[in-house]
Amino acid sequence: AGIAAHAHAYRTVCDIRIAVAEHVGRLPMGYLDSSSIGQVEQVMDADVEQVEAFLAHQVPDLASALATLIVLFVLMFTANVWLALACLAPIVIGIACQLQAMAKVMKTGAIKKNFDVLERINSSAIQYVEGMPAIKAFGQTTASFRGFKDDTEAYRDFTVGMTDQIRPGYVRFRVFTLSVATFAAPVAIALFLDNPSDVALAAVCVFALVVGPAASSPVLKLRMFAESVNTVNEAVGRVCAVLDLEPQRQVLQDVRATPQDAGIAFDHVTFSYPGAENPAVDGVSFAVEPGSTCAIVGPSGAGKSTIAELVGRFWDVDEGMVRIGGVDVRELGTDALMDSVAFVFQDSFLFAGTIRDNIAMGLPSATEDQIAAAASAAQCDEFLARLPKGIDTVVGAGGVRLSGGERQRVAIARAILKSAPILILDEASSFADAQTQFSIHRALAELTRGKTVLT
Repeated sequence: AGIAAHAHAYRTVCDIRIAVAEHVGRLPMGYLDSSSIGQVEQVMDADVEQVEAFLAHQVPDLASALATLIVLFVLMFTANVWLALACLAPIVIGIACQLQAMAKVMKTGAIKKNFDVLERINSSAIQYVEGMPAIKAFGQTTASFRGFKDDTEAYRDFTVGMTDQIRPGYVRFRVFTLSVATFAAPVAIALFLDNPSDVALAAVCVFALVVGPAASSPVLKLRMFAESVNTVNEAVGRVCAVLDLEPQRQVLQDVRATPQDAGIAFDHVTFSYPGAENPAVDGVSFAVEPGSTCAIVGPSGAGKSTIAELVGRFWDVDEGMVRIGGVDVRELGTDALMDSVAFVFQDSFLFAGTIRDNIAMGLPSATEDQIAAAASAAQCDEFLARLPKGIDTVVGAGGVRLSGGERQRVAIARAILKSAPILILDEASSFADAQTQFSIHRALAELTRGKTVLT
């Protein structure tokens, strides 16, 4: 039964993780900021593990505990009803104490708070680790670590406080179920109801010594099951919260439109980020002719990055329309839209494979010569020559083994290989030194040739 329960639990956990991953893939791309990544990580890791533990351990324990108690009850009440009641009375009192303590904890919403604090820790950890280069560069290591430390200490204080709430009921439960009470009560009843012989009294003592602890063990399992039900309910609720997020609307295969050219047009576009009071862009209209370059300038927070995200349909607009080649981006299939647009962001993400693997993401079917040509056009030859394994160097998660400028050039090589007709540059050379900017600009000149560029 235990093996079957584990097998079922693993299959269920696998199905849940696949369902969450597929659903997240259908959400707007803009949803995945650092805070939501922390939420998804919490769901796919800790929350799903709670489900696995419940199915693999608590459900089988429940079955064995109930079977054991049923057999014990039959034997106890068949032997002597009064002695059976005397053995069970301390256990019932202990259960009542535990249920009272659990009810108080549930009223405070402690389990939900526990998961919320864990989610904040995940988000803080992601921000702290991913932002480490900038944190160190600006001497903010201590200040940034303080935020993560504060979240971790808040979790410690919360768990200590919750333990203090649970402890009294748990101690009373253990006192009544695993103490001399389960032995003394039936012996006292036997002495009170009758004047037993030494042999009969010895039999009662043996009965109490065996039955009391035997009943306590499955009761402990029932207590653990009751606690795990509350925890797994909260975990399942958090999984469902992600699955209930509205996916981005997709058009049917047979009604998808085809862009007529590589032009971009914004028609009275208004958009607000979820939860924001003011729109990030309000009534914006402009057009970029095919093959031309449009530079959007303005102060920080003016909506430049938002406009870039709306072209790639990271978010759907609240009002108005964004068109590519005369077609509303909402009427394009995701594949068609991504085939039409290439992005080079301020902080381009690289996967933990080799430089070759990261460049090849732009065109998985590319030949070795095409990959090498894209790397050369992106001015990668200079730093590739310094690396022991050249283009086959493993860059580490997020490209941590490369400098910022080197990561940007790999991202540009990826975009060159993709050869999409529209190119979105979101501050692609920001924070680079003069020499690195020179290399990046030469790479961008190659990348933007003949393309519609929004920068």
